[in-house]
Amino acid sequence: SASCGGKGGDWVEYDCATAEGHLAYVDAETAGYLIDVWRPKCCEEPAIEICDGSEELDPSASAGFACLVNGASVEDSNFGGTSVSCAGRNGEWVEYDCSIAEGHLAYVDAVTAGYLVDVWHPKCCVGPNRICDATQQLIPSASAGYACLVNGASVEDSNFGGTSASCGGKGGDWVEYDCATAEGHLAYVDAETAGYLIDVWRPKCCEEPAIEICDGSEELDPSASAGFACLVNGASVEDSNFGGTSVSCAGRNGEWVEYDCSIAEGHLAYVDAVTAGYLVDVWHPKCCVGPNRICDATQQLIPSASAGYACLVNGASVEDSNFGG
Repeated sequence: SASCGGKGGDWVEYDCATAEGHLAYVDAETAGYLIDVWRPKCCEEPAIEICDGSEELDPSASAGFACLVNGASVEDSNFGGTSVSCAGRNGEWVEYDCSIAEGHLAYVDAVTAGYLVDVWHPKCCVGPNRICDATQQLIPSASAGYACLVNGASVEDSNFGGTSASCGGKGGDWVEYDCATAEGHLAYVDAETAGYLIDVWRPKCCEEPAIEICDGSEELDPSASAGFACLVNGASVEDSNFGGTSVSCAGRNGEWVEYDCSIAEGHLAYVDAVTAGYLVDVWHPKCCVGPNRICDATQQLIPSASAGYACLVNGASVEDSNFGG
């Protein structure tokens, strides 16, 4: 602050949300230096949860009993504690629910949290209630199968040998249902049944998310040039990123056409994963702006945390506490 005052500047604290917004206005090299100093101040690991992404916490379910002595837990039923041993310590044997259990995870280290999740998970989690795994996304309107409805209840399913003929013999209605309906049904069946249903629905209902040129810390520049393609009858037969030239294209009677990064990213939906990998490798340096995120993919930003102090002279930063200011 002293050196800032000598420059006639204002020594101003700024938060992590402001810091992250600034990344859009600097080059990639400068962004890298800033991220290195801001990340320890601005980022935190997401809260540990008892249930995984395909399940739901039952907050009121019993997670166990704790022996409280002067308000602190000294024994737990999940780790051999009993009401008898608790009484020997003059403790209070108290039942606690899964909501309290999950809240406790914020106060223990990662290793301890792992042990606790192992014992609380079977008691606290309901599900699975998602058809798709964590790497996939649901296609809500896709057909998941047909059900035979008799008085509103399903008595047969096409995924398990049911047919319209056998349904007609039962006086039922043979009704197609979509994947959104299928996923909603998981909340009403036990875990074992849910497992069988997920096995037959997942191939029909789930897809890998779209491949993107830029990673989560960057942004696509849609109008940037991704390269040139040689089009013959509308199909690309050469590309400047893979040795194609306007001369060789002319030899094929092709049209040498420049394409932007928006078109490039759209093309990824029509190629296999291996080809997409090659294309992303050549398009990424041309199409992506950033990094524009302080935190990596496993962390979350703490917007209001202090990222440092800046010396502002006529509105421009001339010093920063993170770099000796």
